[in-house]
Amino acid sequence: VVHNTTNISYVFSACVVGTTFTSSARILIENNTFEHTNSSATMTEVEITSGWVSGLPSSHLWFKGNKFINCNVSEKQEATMNFTHNLQGGYSAGTSLISRLLIEDNDFVNTTARGIVIDLFDDVTIRNNRFTGFKERPNSIKERGGLKITNGKHLKIYGNRFEKSPYIAGDVNSLLNITGVDDAVIYDNLLE
Repeated sequence: VVHNTTNISYVFSACVVGTTFTSSARILIENNTFEHTNSSATMTEVEITSGWVSGLPSSHLWFKGNKFINCNVSEKQEATMNFTHNLQGGYSAGTSLISRLLIEDNDFVNTTARGIVIDLFDDVTIRNNRFTGFKERPNSIKERGGLKITNGKHLKIYGNRFEKSPYIAGDVNSLLNITGVDDAVIYDNLLE
């Protein structure tokens, strides 16, 4: 758990994963640098499979003013910020496993896959983030740097900036993959 509000900044460099949350409430992660992580820079993890349960739902996670540089270098994860879960068949998609998530004012540089993936949520805001510096990658997906948000409610996405690049999709709408979401407010996201 990292809460850094002084002039000192943490650098997570060449780690397997920057931070993993298996249960959390009221955590601020601010003004840190995550670079060259082998997997996702940040993850929440709830696993409910046959004979195995780990992790608990997370709430009140705030990511502000961080830098994510060339994360997920193995290209094995779906995103730089990964809020998805491994659930046994039959688990209700209506159950939120992450709530009150704020991702604000962060810089995502040269993401290998999507910038942010979130599933099974309630009350998520993604605002004023920048996605830049895309370089050619051998296994890049067309939605590189974009957002994939599924199965939740109360979503706000606005004020985000995506740098135009031949290595990402052609328009801002293709970078915002939103499905199974109730009460979504999406505006002022630009590909420039």
